[in-house]
Amino acid sequence: MIFDQETMYSDVQALTNSAGTYDSTNTIDAGADGDTYTNPMFLFVKLGAAAVGSGASMAINLLTDDDVAFGSPKTIPLITATAVASLTKNAVLVKERLPLGIQRYSKLQYIISGAALTAGTVTAAIVPEVPTNF
Repeated sequence: MIFDQETMYSDVQALTNSAGTYDSTNTIDAGADGDTYTNPMFLFVKLGAAAVGSGASMAINLLTDDDVAFGSPKTIPLITATAVASLTKNAVLVKERLPLGIQRYSKLQYIISGAALTAGTVTAAIVPEVPTNF
Protein backbone atom coordinates (compact mmCIF):
# COMPACT_ATOMS: atom_id res chain seq x y z
CA MET A 1 0.00 0.00 0.00
CA ILE A 2 1.25 3.45 -0.89
CA PHE A 3 0.71 6.35 1.50
CA ASP A 4 0.63 10.00 0.43
CA GLN A 5 1.97 12.38 3.09
CA GLU A 6 -0.83 14.86 2.32
CA THR A 7 -3.50 12.31 3.27
CA MET A 8 -1.87 10.94 6.44
CA TYR A 9 -3.62 11.52 9.75
CA SER A 10 -0.99 9.64 11.78
CA ASP A 11 2.39 8.34 10.65
CA VAL A 12 3.52 5.86 13.33
CA GLN A 13 2.05 8.19 15.96
CA ALA A 14 2.84 7.09 19.52
CA LEU A 15 -0.11 6.06 21.66
CA THR A 16 1.79 6.37 24.94
CA ASN A 17 -0.64 8.63 26.74
CA SER A 18 -2.65 8.76 29.92
CA ALA A 19 -6.42 8.38 29.71
CA GLY A 20 -7.84 11.24 27.67
CA THR A 21 -8.60 12.42 24.14
CA TYR A 22 -5.83 12.99 21.62
CA ASP A 23 -5.91 14.29 18.05
CA SER A 24 -4.09 12.74 15.12
CA THR A 25 -0.80 14.40 14.30
CA ASN A 26 -2.18 15.82 11.05
CA THR A 27 -5.37 17.46 9.83
CA ILE A 28 -6.36 16.82 6.22
CA ASP A 29 -7.65 19.69 4.07
CA ALA A 30 -9.93 18.27 1.37
CA GLY A 31 -10.40 21.70 -0.18
CA ALA A 32 -13.68 23.46 -0.77
CA ASP A 33 -15.28 20.34 -2.25
CA GLY A 34 -15.12 18.28 0.97
CA ASP A 35 -16.28 14.77 0.14
CA THR A 36 -17.08 15.52 -3.51
CA TYR A 37 -14.89 13.10 -5.41
CA THR A 38 -15.13 10.92 -8.49
CA ASN A 39 -13.31 7.92 -7.01
CA PRO A 40 -14.40 6.96 -3.50
CA MET A 41 -11.46 6.84 -1.09
CA PHE A 42 -10.85 4.57 1.89
CA LEU A 43 -9.99 5.28 5.49
CA PHE A 44 -7.27 2.94 6.75
CA VAL A 45 -6.12 2.71 10.38
CA LYS A 46 -3.52 0.16 11.48
CA LEU A 47 -1.52 -0.34 14.64
CA GLY A 48 2.22 -0.80 14.31
CA ALA A 49 3.36 -1.69 17.81
CA ALA A 50 0.72 -3.27 20.04
CA ALA A 51 -1.05 -1.08 22.57
CA VAL A 52 -0.08 -1.90 26.16
CA GLY A 53 -1.87 -0.75 29.30
CA SER A 54 -3.54 -2.88 31.95
CA GLY A 55 -7.23 -2.00 31.98
CA ALA A 56 -6.95 0.47 29.09
CA SER A 57 -9.13 0.69 26.01
CA MET A 58 -9.22 2.94 22.96
CA ALA A 59 -11.93 4.32 20.69
CA ILE A 60 -11.45 6.28 17.47
CA ASN A 61 -13.60 9.04 15.99
CA LEU A 62 -13.34 10.93 12.72
CA LEU A 63 -13.92 14.66 13.22
CA THR A 64 -14.81 16.94 10.32
CA ASP A 65 -15.55 20.65 10.09
CA ASP A 66 -15.52 23.57 7.65
CA ASP A 67 -13.45 25.45 10.24
CA VAL A 68 -9.75 24.56 10.57
CA ALA A 69 -10.04 25.25 14.32
CA PHE A 70 -12.81 22.59 14.59
CA GLY A 71 -15.15 25.01 16.39
CA SER A 72 -18.23 22.85 15.81
CA PRO A 73 -17.06 19.51 14.39
CA LYS A 74 -19.22 16.66 13.20
CA THR A 75 -18.11 13.47 14.99
CA ILE A 76 -18.26 10.13 13.18
CA PRO A 77 -17.50 7.14 15.44
CA LEU A 78 -15.16 4.63 13.77
CA ILE A 79 -14.52 2.10 16.55
CA THR A 80 -16.01 1.92 20.02
CA ALA A 81 -13.91 1.40 23.13
CA THR A 82 -11.73 -1.62 22.37
CA ALA A 83 -9.69 -3.38 25.06
CA VAL A 84 -5.92 -3.54 24.66
CA ALA A 85 -6.14 -7.32 24.27
CA SER A 86 -7.55 -6.62 20.79
CA LEU A 87 -5.09 -3.82 20.01
CA THR A 88 -2.34 -6.14 18.87
CA LYS A 89 0.71 -5.57 16.68
CA ASN A 90 -0.30 -4.87 13.06
CA ALA A 91 -4.03 -4.99 13.87
CA VAL A 92 -6.14 -3.27 11.20
CA LEU A 93 -8.73 -1.22 13.09
CA VAL A 94 -10.46 0.54 10.20
CA LYS A 95 -10.58 -0.42 6.53
CA GLU A 96 -13.66 1.14 4.96
CA ARG A 97 -14.82 3.70 2.44
CA LEU A 98 -14.64 7.27 3.65
CA PRO A 99 -18.12 8.13 4.97
CA LEU A 100 -20.27 10.72 3.24
CA GLY A 101 -20.52 14.10 4.90
CA ILE A 102 -16.82 14.89 5.16
CA GLN A 103 -16.36 18.63 5.23
CA ARG A 104 -13.25 20.57 4.24
CA TYR A 105 -11.10 19.61 7.26
CA SER A 106 -10.84 16.25 8.99
CA LYS A 107 -8.75 14.61 11.69
CA LEU A 108 -8.89 11.54 13.88
CA GLN A 109 -9.49 11.55 17.59
CA TYR A 110 -8.05 8.77 19.76
CA ILE A 111 -9.90 8.30 23.06
CA ILE A 112 -7.93 6.36 25.67
CA SER A 113 -9.93 5.28 28.70
CA GLY A 114 -9.60 3.13 31.80
CA ALA A 115 -5.82 3.49 32.18
CA ALA A 116 -2.77 4.91 30.44
CA LEU A 117 -1.23 3.28 27.39
CA THR A 118 2.47 2.66 27.86
CA ALA A 119 3.18 1.41 24.33
CA GLY A 120 1.62 1.38 20.88
CA THR A 121 1.74 3.22 17.57
CA VAL A 122 -0.86 3.97 14.94
CA THR A 123 -0.72 4.79 11.23
CA ALA A 124 -3.87 6.25 9.66
CA ALA A 125 -4.55 7.70 6.23
CA ILE A 126 -6.98 8.24 3.41
CA VAL A 127 -5.96 5.88 0.62
CA PRO A 128 -7.26 5.08 -2.89
CA GLU A 129 -7.46 1.33 -2.18
CA VAL A 130 -6.92 -1.11 0.65
CA PRO A 131 -5.44 -4.59 0.60
CA THR A 132 -7.94 -7.42 0.83
CA ASN A 133 -5.51 -9.97 2.22
CA PHE A 134 -5.77 -8.84 5.86
